Amino acid sequence: MLVFYHGGIMFPPDRGWGYRAQGMALGTFLAVFLYDQLHKSALGKDPKVFGTICFVLSTVVAWLMASPAAFTYRAYNIHLAAMFGTIMAFNVWFRIWPAQRQIITAVKSGTAPDAALVAVAGVRSRHNTYVSAPLLWGMINSHTTALAGGNFGITDSTAFLVYPIFILVSWHVVWHLYKRAPKVKGF
Repeated sequence: MLVFYHGGIMFPPDRGWGYRAQGMALGTFLAVFLYDQLHKSALGKDPKVFGTICFVLSTVVAWLMASPAAFTYRAYNIHLAAMFGTIMAFNVWFRIWPAQRQIITAVKSGTAPDAALVAVAGVRSRHNTYVSAPLLWGMINSHTTALAGGNFGITDSTAFLVYPIFILVSWHVVWHLYKRAPKVKGF
C-alpha cells in the first residue's frame, strides 16, 4: 500500500484511480473465486484445457491492468503476483490442508482415505507448484523497469506481454521437472 498506492508508482502521472483501476485492484483478490469455480467445473477436469483457460485469463488480466486500467509496469507485475499468491494461499488453506487433515485422520483410524480428497490435495498442490514461478517473477520484476517499454525493443503497449511469456516458459520448465521427477532415484 505504501510503496505502490501511496508512493505514486501505480499510474503514469496523468492517470489515477478511475473505476477501471479500482475494479482491477479489487479483481486481484477476487480472481481466486473464479479460479476455484473453473477448477470445480467440467473445464477443470482436463489439465490442458484448464491450464489454457488460466493462461488466457492471466494474459487478459495483464492487458486489462496495463491498458484500460493504466497500471504502470511495476504495478501490474505486483498485482499479478498478488493474484497468484492469493490463489496459492486459498489452495493451501481451503483445499489442501482440509483434505490432508481428513486423509491423516482416515489413515490413523485404519481406513482408506477418500480418493477424491487425495486427488484434490494433489492437484491443488500441483497448481501451486506451477504458479510459484510466475508469483516470484512478479514479486521480483515489480522492483525494476528493465523489461518495461522502451528497453530491449519492448514498447509501452506490449510490455504487459513479458509476464505471460514468462508464465509459459516457467510452466514449461515445471512440466519438464514433473516429467523427470519419477526418474530421480529415491523420489
